[in-house]
Amino acid sequence: MAPYVVIAIIALVFPWISRVTARKYRPIVTKSAANQAGASTRRITIMDLVTLLVLIIFAGTRSIFVGTDTSIYAVFFTRIDPGDWALSIEASPFEVGYTVLALVVKMFGGNFTTLLLVASTITVGAAFWAIKRIALDVPLAILLYVLLAFYLTPMNLLRQGVAVSLVLLASTFIIARVRLRGLIVFLCLIGVAASFHATAVIVAVVILLLRRVRITFRNALWILTVGAAGVTAIWASGWFSAVIALVNPRYEIYGDIQATGGLGSYLILGFTIVLALWALVLRPAREDAPLATLVLVGCIALLLGTQFIYAVRFADYFTIFLVLLLPNVLKTAEVATGRRVFLVLVSAAYYIAYLSNFGDLVPYRSTISL
Repeated sequence: MAPYVVIAIIALVFPWISRVTARKYRPIVTKSAANQAGASTRRITIMDLVTLLVLIIFAGTRSIFVGTDTSIYAVFFTRIDPGDWALSIEASPFEVGYTVLALVVKMFGGNFTTLLLVASTITVGAAFWAIKRIALDVPLAILLYVLLAFYLTPMNLLRQGVAVSLVLLASTFIIARVRLRGLIVFLCLIGVAASFHATAVIVAVVILLLRRVRITFRNALWILTVGAAGVTAIWASGWFSAVIALVNPRYEIYGDIQATGGLGSYLILGFTIVLALWALVLRPAREDAPLATLVLVGCIALLLGTQFIYAVRFADYFTIFLVLLLPNVLKTAEVATGRRVFLVLVSAAYYIAYLSNFGDLVPYRSTISL
């Protein structure tokens, strides 16, 4: 557990030092007066790079015994043949993007740790870039990225972790407004994400459909109840399984009504709903309202996950927007420091609970010998 605590401390201290040492800030996406006061900048400081490097190395040098599916990918890596790409891609049970990445790494003499480092660079780098683009409180956003376990999840779900971060980054190009260049970037990033996990296609459609929907606290509970009931009916009918099987036949099991969530699913659900409702109470600014809508979609997916465990796989795509929503809402609403500290403390407790109950993350073991 200790290595993860150190990572959380680094995520707390280093970004704060970066903000203190960076004197000039200018808004990137938003232009309101409130946002100009706290908007992040494209300027990357030394401490930003150090933070990014530490997070990448920690995740990328983990042992094959850390994470639920790391050993599976390690075995797959030993079996692919860079001398026969066509056969390797055809025989691969994974999407072409991940398979090609593994082939390229192996072709240039890299080992499985090299592949993990490359995947971690994409995952953490994309999330970091998304935060720098539109988060109004970058240090808090980076800290929440770690404490709310979005940094940990890719250690258990490697390919989907890459896809989730790329979808998050892609969304920052269309959340505030849709322009041709932003839409092109969005579609390109979604294409890359889908090449790692095909579910990104479905998520992209949902984001495009809901990006203009504004949710308030008053109708949030009603939407959670009715939305969950409606989606549950669709899911249980088998219709969803048929649709997702068209995207990738392997994902037909996502509609398995026999696989239900346990106590951990309720923990994540309850905590996420509380955070989402708190953000809505603080009334997100117009440009941040779509973030709240997407988080609410994630809550519905988590609610479904209590009955259909594979629905949780879709939740991460949407709940990760909390790392952008909460810092922006707290900054715009000028929430007192005490409440921010309370949020960090509660999130830290959630972080410890997640480590203790999900995946095979503890104890942490590294491939680096000291």
